[in-house]
Amino acid sequence: MSRPVRPCICDRFLPARPFKPSRDCSACWMFAHRPEVRAAWGGDPAGCVPPVDFRPDMPAAALAELLTEPPYVMPDGWKLWPVAREAHLILAERFLAEMPAYPEGRFAGRGAVICGGGRYEASVYVACRMLREVGWRHPIQVWHRGPAEPVSDRVRQLPGVEVVDAESHPARAARRLLGGWEVKTLAVLNSPFEEVLFLDADCYPIYDPNECFEPEHNPHGIVTWPDNPIGDECVHWPSYGVAPDDGYALNGGHYVYAKRAAWRVLQLAGHYDDHSDYYYWRSVTGVAVGGFGDQEQVRAALHRLGAPHHRYTRRPLACRHGSYIQAGPHGRPLFVHRFFNKFAPAGDFALPPQWHPGSNPMELVAWRYFLDWMSAAGAADPADEVPGWFTTAECRLWAEACRGRDVLELGRHLGRSTTVAAVTAKRVVSLDRADDGPADFWLQRYGVRHKVWLRVGTFAALGPSSGGPFTACLIDGAHDRDNVAADIANVVPHLAPGAVVGFHDHDDPNFPGVAEAVAEAVAAHGWKPAGRADFLALFETPR
Repeated sequence: MSRPVRPCICDRFLPARPFKPSRDCSACWMFAHRPEVRAAWGGDPAGCVPPVDFRPDMPAAALAELLTEPPYVMPDGWKLWPVAREAHLILAERFLAEMPAYPEGRFAGRGAVICGGGRYEASVYVACRMLREVGWRHPIQVWHRGPAEPVSDRVRQLPGVEVVDAESHPARAARRLLGGWEVKTLAVLNSPFEEVLFLDADCYPIYDPNECFEPEHNPHGIVTWPDNPIGDECVHWPSYGVAPDDGYALNGGHYVYAKRAAWRVLQLAGHYDDHSDYYYWRSVTGVAVGGFGDQEQVRAALHRLGAPHHRYTRRPLACRHGSYIQAGPHGRPLFVHRFFNKFAPAGDFALPPQWHPGSNPMELVAWRYFLDWMSAAGAADPADEVPGWFTTAECRLWAEACRGRDVLELGRHLGRSTTVAAVTAKRVVSLDRADDGPADFWLQRYGVRHKVWLRVGTFAALGPSSGGPFTACLIDGAHDRDNVAADIANVVPHLAPGAVVGFHDHDDPNFPGVAEAVAEAVAAHGWKPAGRADFLALFETPR
């Protein structure tokens, strides 16, 4: 089989992304099968064919050779071909036979390694600050993937923290793939430390983890932490050529390594990571090849090599509110791993971070550091930061209308209008059927949570028990005529004379029912126009 000609040796691509002339090198052979690249080379896109004819009946040795190159765009379902498994087993055996020996004299001392940047930067910052808070005095390295995961001066200026660009590191050239999970083994292997505490960006200690390096608490030079039972079956063991292990899942948020003892495990896990296009199934269900992600590669490497490792418990101490609580020696809670409840501005992940004092240990301290990071970001106005539908002009108008008033809000979404009102209002009662978590976060962020009563339920049910009379009210619930009219009817008895009433999406052509219902209320109650910005209309009740 002929190998494709590689016109250049640049590494400016990322696997499986579309070719973009302004970003990617048109000479990269990885893109050679794509019409736009052939056109850039002067070829005829109509005659475009893949540079290699991958087939399920091709020789395993030939496929293995091709899989040593940067990734091709492969045919659908190729991972399930028997020849794909055979080829990867060939590569793994070859890697084990050629694995470099532990480099004497290269590593020294103890340090922490954290991977992350970009939308994970807030979590990185909290992890670094929490390490120092609990007494960690060793160096900290933060590894990130270049421009894809930028790291600001908020992290770079922390004492004892070194930021390392994995994309610019000399070891990067030997890797086929380097995503957010794959970078972990690269970072640990190439950090200067002999003893390594590895933490995911969303994981931090709640007491000093140094005792995990003591021989009585780390007899094999490797400490791992457990996962929930759902992860037990997340490895397809035939992909690694071994029988199943003891069946207990491994959580990849934290490791302790003595690098000499862990060298072969780290190397082999790094090899599996380097072929993540095959070994990462990226789902915890129906795993038919490899394992879920990076942690399964460590688990497979441990089992493949028969390497002993130590655990303090078989399962996490707790899994609640999107966070694991993991034990240290003697079963004492040591780590909080916010696997779903991550520190980040709202909108960066599926849910904004949630506040759970009394559930997550040291929650107040961690949140203090998170809010430090948020404050250092320089956002001083909710209109510039809190997500939602209000435009900046609407935020300005509503903030001024609420100044010094008792405010009733019907509909809060993520809390943009709630926070805007709370900054200037005397107090706010906010009603919505949806969860109050996002609004709760932003109100804390701006130091006005104490001024707001967040209530969850229907307007009709909650309105009569919400206090009053109110001197300002925002009606921003359902936008059809009947619902707006019903909201007005529920609100009117609780309004003070001269109250300001706001309607969002007024005169928005997508929601004609809002203006229709408002027009009827204006006629019925004698309201007067009191201001307007974009689709926010204000009216004043008679005095």
